[in-house]
Amino acid sequence: MSNNLNNLGPAPPPYYLANYQGQVVAIKRDPDYQATIKLIQKYITSLRSADRQDIVISTSFAVYGDVLAQISEEIWPDIVGHVESVEITLENNSGSEGLGGTQNPEIPPAGTNSEARSFSRTNTQKQMFASVRHSKSSTALLTKHTGPLSVTLRTAYRDLIPLGDLPDSTTSLDLKTMVETRYGIPVALQQLVLSSELLDNERKIKQPGTVNGEPVDLILKTRKSAIYLVPADDRCSPTPLSHIMIQLSVNRKWECIASGSPNDSPEDHIQSVSWTASLTSEESMYDHGSESEIYWFWWDGSPSVALPASNIKALNNVSVQLSHTAKTYQPMFELKFNNSVAVPFHNVEKYVSKVLHSWGANRLELISYFLAEVNSKPRSYLAIRFLPQADYKKTANLSIPGQDRITIVHIVLLYKPLNPESVPLWNQASPHESEYASGWKHMNETGRALSQEYRREAVVVDFTFLEVP
Repeated sequence: MSNNLNNLGPAPPPYYLANYQGQVVAIKRDPDYQATIKLIQKYITSLRSADRQDIVISTSFAVYGDVLAQISEEIWPDIVGHVESVEITLENNSGSEGLGGTQNPEIPPAGTNSEARSFSRTNTQKQMFASVRHSKSSTALLTKHTGPLSVTLRTAYRDLIPLGDLPDSTTSLDLKTMVETRYGIPVALQQLVLSSELLDNERKIKQPGTVNGEPVDLILKTRKSAIYLVPADDRCSPTPLSHIMIQLSVNRKWECIASGSPNDSPEDHIQSVSWTASLTSEESMYDHGSESEIYWFWWDGSPSVALPASNIKALNNVSVQLSHTAKTYQPMFELKFNNSVAVPFHNVEKYVSKVLHSWGANRLELISYFLAEVNSKPRSYLAIRFLPQADYKKTANLSIPGQDRITIVHIVLLYKPLNPESVPLWNQASPHESEYASGWKHMNETGRALSQEYRREAVVVDFTFLEVP
C-alpha cells in the first residue's frame, strides 16, 4: 500500500500510521525527525530501549513503483505532511539480511494486532529491486520458467501467504477461488494486483513479476473492524478481564450484497476469528497471541499463514444466526435522505469524531483507518449512516465466552459518495450534520453503555466501517 505523494488532494489527517512488527499506532505529524523518533518510542513500548540512531523509518513512493525506501532526517520534513503510513525497523535487525539472502520474513500470529503485519525493509527492497533488475529479460524469464509456479500472496496489511505448486495455466480467477476455498472469502470480494496493475479474472498469474518473486497483492472489499475493551467504571467490584476470549464471526454474504454481486442469492460465507486478551489499563490490553500490549484488534478477514485454514470456520454454531436472505440485508445499504447525513468531504473527520465522542467512544485514533480509505478517493460529499445494532447483529456475532457481565457494543458506519445536487434533499430531514448524538437516537443504548456515569460493567466495542455503492 503506497503513500500517494504525487496526488496531494485534500488536507490529510493530522496523523499517520506507524507499523513495527505488526503493532500499528497513530503518530501525530511532526517535521522534527528526532521528535518523531521520540513519539514512536513513546507509543511503541518495545522500542523504548532501542538506541534512537538504530530506528529506521521507511515508506513507499508510488512514483518509484512502490519501492519501500529509507527516509533520512534531511528529507523527513519534506514528506511528513502527506505520508499515510511508515514501516519501522531496527538497523541492527534489518542489517543482518543481505540482498542475496533467502530468509523468509517473520510474521506474527494471526488474529492479533495485525493492522499492518510488517516484513523487513531489506526483503521488500529485494523483491522490488529484483523485478527492476530483470525487467529487460522478462520475456526470456517467462520462456525459461518451467514446472509448477510458486506465488506469494500479500495482504493489505503485509502478511505474506505462500502458494506453491500452481500450474502455469493458473488464472487470477483460479487464485481467487483457491483463496475462497481455503479462507472463506468470496471471489466477488477479492481483487488481485501485481506491479500496481489490477489483474482481471482471465489474466494468467504467470507474469514476469511473479516469476521474479514479486508478491501478488490481495485487496479485499470487506468491512474493516477494530475491537477494543473498556473497563468497568465501578472499581469496587470490577469484572475480571484476564485471559478473556473474544470471538467474532461474520457473514461475508453481507458484503457481497453491498458490492452489488451479480448473484441475486449469494451463499453464506461465514468467517470467524478469536483473540485472547487481558485488560492492562484504561486504553490498552495485552494480546496473548502476539505477547504484546496493543490498543485494539484489527480484522478485515485477510488470511494468514499463522492461522490454520481449518480454524477460519471453527465457530459454526453461529451460522444459523447469521444466515439471512438478501432481502434482509439489502435495506441496510440504503443510505437515504431520512436515514443518513450529508457531510462535506472536508468536514468528515470532525463530524465522525464528534459523533463518537458524544457516545463516549473516545478512542478517536480508530478513525485513522476510516479516514485513510476515505481520503484515498476524494469526493464533494459523503452520505454517512450509523447502522442500528439490532440490524448489524444479523450479519456479525461478537461474543465473550464465560463473561456474561460484559456489554457488547457495535458502532457500524456505512458511507457512500453523494452528488452535491442531492444535498438540499438530504438537508430537509433528520439526521442533520449539526446533530451528533441527537441525530442517531437508535444509538442511545451505545452512549449509555460507554458513559462513565452508567458504566458498571466492562464493554467490548466493535467499530466497523464499509463503503457502499
